Amino acid sequence: MGTTYGFALLAESKRRMPTWVGICVSLLPLFFFKYYDFACSILDDLFLGLGSGIELPGLNWAIPVGISFYTFQALGYLIDVYSGKIKAEHNLLHHALFVCFFPQILSGPISRYNDLMPQIKNRGKRFDSELATSGIGLMVWGMFLKVAVADRFGIYVDTVFGHPDGFSGLTLVFATLCYSIQIYTDFAGYSLLAIGCANVLGFRINQNFQRPYFSFGFGEFWRRWHITLSFWLRDYIYIPLGGSRTAAWKIRRNLFITFLVSGLWHGAAYTYLLWGLLHGLLVVVDRELRTFKGRCGRTAKAIGMVITFVLASLLWILFRVPTIKEALNILMRMFTDTRLTIDIPDNRDMKATVLTMFLMFMIVVVKDIRDEWCPNLFSHPKWIWVYSCVIGILILLFGVFDAGQFIYISF
Repeated sequence: MGTTYGFALLAESKRRMPTWVGICVSLLPLFFFKYYDFACSILDDLFLGLGSGIELPGLNWAIPVGISFYTFQALGYLIDVYSGKIKAEHNLLHHALFVCFFPQILSGPISRYNDLMPQIKNRGKRFDSELATSGIGLMVWGMFLKVAVADRFGIYVDTVFGHPDGFSGLTLVFATLCYSIQIYTDFAGYSLLAIGCANVLGFRINQNFQRPYFSFGFGEFWRRWHITLSFWLRDYIYIPLGGSRTAAWKIRRNLFITFLVSGLWHGAAYTYLLWGLLHGLLVVVDRELRTFKGRCGRTAKAIGMVITFVLASLLWILFRVPTIKEALNILMRMFTDTRLTIDIPDNRDMKATVLTMFLMFMIVVVKDIRDEWCPNLFSHPKWIWVYSCVIGILILLFGVFDAGQFIYISF
């Protein structure tokens, strides 16, 4: 925080060296807490392959919660000051509030200075009841997504992925699709809690999800999934590399580099690197199919949405397991185990959990369909209070309250 505050004052005069020093210094905590041990493991593997017995000592430090989010938010501010898009903030308290704005500090959304700072400086004393009502509705829905959907799905997902060799291939497919729903509702739920909390306090922060599983292709998927991170990577990685206004091979290179950074941002492991590269490949393929997609009718687009969802779900396996070997083992079992059964552990609690999963999932689908095609239906504040009460009752009836932290907290 203090680093970006001081170096931004120097960067305002278009001085390149202080800007780069500020970027590097700001990245140092992120590197040592999150990536140092991974870098050591890569070098250890390299030394082992060369026949050397050198083994670098790891730090094994606990990663501060939210470090990837507020580091990127602070870096975006510093770069924007250097590029002349905004002026440096001279009030240290205002700068601290921007970087550490508490509703979003744990897991985003990642805000831009010119979106949040004017609200910090010009916030009136009048309470905005309509915005607060909207915020309460978002918080209730976010809590529902987390404790009644994500954590409910997590019970089944953890059971299957905990011992994948004991389940049929079709069960692994089903559990993978369930994990896809779990990770979406977990992170979208947190984002809505953060946005709703900010609304209650009188602040508006950016949406982070726009029903990503309704996407026709991976280009659209990344315009709907973790939107604030996608735009950050676009503005500070992809466009500075040349963006789309360059040769075709350079565009592909830029996309691969951007998604490699995205994979690394999510975690320091080979699984995240591979996940990022594969998403980069799918975005490149999607870009090459633009002309074909433009001629598709409704049926073809619906099929394309299903394909996008299935591929995205398969790639989430790399998030769920610790090694690429385990991910490949699960994929192999999916396609080689011919048993046409979906296994549900034979106990009453698990069967009730699966039944509840489908009920909660249908509620989410109906809500997303309404948001996608009828966004103004039941949007009046009085309806927000009605559905908040109904959803609150569902949370009490079906919520899981001992499931632990949000998945994205670890990022």
